Amino acid sequence: TKSYEWRKNYPYEGPFENNIPNGFGIIFHKFNYNNVDYYCKFHGNIKNFCAHGIGKLYDIHNNFLMEVLCVYGQIIRKIDENENINNAISLLSLST
Repeated sequence: TKSYEWRKNYPYEGPFENNIPNGFGIIFHKFNYNNVDYYCKFHGNIKNFCAHGIGKLYDIHNNFLMEVLCVYGQIIRKIDENENINNAISLLSLST
């Protein structure tokens, strides 16, 4: 993995494809969910430098916040603790 300083000096860690962050990695990003802003780390799939897929959000102190489904950097929904992960994956395939 490589590190890359993102806009406003927020880090990205993970693989690159054609000089663009793509693959499983970590990105620091501002997310909005239920009208609340979260400045946090997304651990999951990165596509074209955006959180894209199922991932976990952690605050700056590495405290787990929630598992989410993202499409190009936007939280589509929270993944419930008891939810079958295959349901969320199928929703992602319909949205891309």
